[in-house]
Formats: sequence, C-alpha cells, structure tokens
Amino acid sequence: RYAERNVLLKGGSDPDRPMPANVLYVIGFPLGREPKLFATPTSVDIRL
Repeated sequence: RYAERNVLLKGGSDPDRPMPANVLYVIGFPLGREPKLFATPTSVDIRL
C-alpha cells in the first residue's frame, strides 16, 4: 500500500515561510493481510 500527503515544511531559520512538499509513504504487509487504512503522524521533527 502507499499514500501521499501534501505538507508544508517549516524550517528553524524561517518558520514564517513554509516550503511545500509531497510526502510518499510506502508500507509493506504480508500478501492478503493489507489493512484498508493506516495512520501517519501529522507532525515530525526533522533535523539535517
């Protein structure tokens, strides 16, 4: 299964100007046991 989400990334240096991005989630499950829905977090802390 996969899912896509359009997000706005806020950087530490300029949080007032978020950068648009598209996130792709790819998740593997045993054949025939895939869920109909899955949840993803709406907020994460990414450090480069």
